[in-house]
Amino acid sequence: MKPRTLLVCLIAFSLIASSFVLADKGGVAANKSSKSQGQLNKSSNPGKNNTPSVNKSKGKSVSVDKQDEGNTSSKKPKVVVAKVKNKTQLNNQMQLAQINTTGNKEKQKVFRNQNAVRETVMILLALRKEGNLSGGIGRNVSAIARNFSNSVNKTIEAEQRIMSRGGLTRMLFGGDENAAQTIQSQLNKNRVLLQKMEGIQQQLDPSYQSLLANQTQLVQQEQQRLMELAQQENQDKGLLGWLFK
Repeated sequence: MKPRTLLVCLIAFSLIASSFVLADKGGVAANKSSKSQGQLNKSSNPGKNNTPSVNKSKGKSVSVDKQDEGNTSSKKPKVVVAKVKNKTQLNNQMQLAQINTTGNKEKQKVFRNQNAVRETVMILLALRKEGNLSGGIGRNVSAIARNFSNSVNKTIEAEQRIMSRGGLTRMLFGGDENAAQTIQSQLNKNRVLLQKMEGIQQQLDPSYQSLLANQTQLVQQEQQRLMELAQQENQDKGLLGWLFK
């Protein structure tokens, strides 16, 4: 074979081989493209999409949370009121036991007389803690409790002075006007506190309103009793009381 003919054959063979290689690569690329398209079709197939099941799960979770919140809002105040009453009762029993150890009958009687105001102080403080009252309402509740506490301490001391006033002293000089004035002064302050307490009640849960309304009524009754006590003490002039007026 002539060199020229051999060269032509080699060139023709190279061209044929190149065409086969290109065809193979095109087939592989086409297969890959087909597979990728198939995967895309599967992922975009609505029948096999997991998104609806996830949304349904989220929907169920939200509905459970709302139901739990509803149960909490309907049950929690009642639980709080029960805890407040129980804690107040225990505190009353402890303080009464402590007073009884003194053996002072007059002090014990005064303690029982003015228990309504003391009990209100304990209920207000327990309600703020157990009911988690915060913000302005919480501060107002604490302030009212603190002022009632200061007031009841003064009226207890004044009533003890009245009850311990000796028979001869009372017969000659009448009642303890200073003690009576202390009581009247505290009663005026307590009226303002009761008005504030009634205002706060309107901002609370109905269960809390019922609890505080009952205490308000008891405090008002105690206010009436103390007012009558102070009036009687002022009217008791004694045999020589007019000399010091």
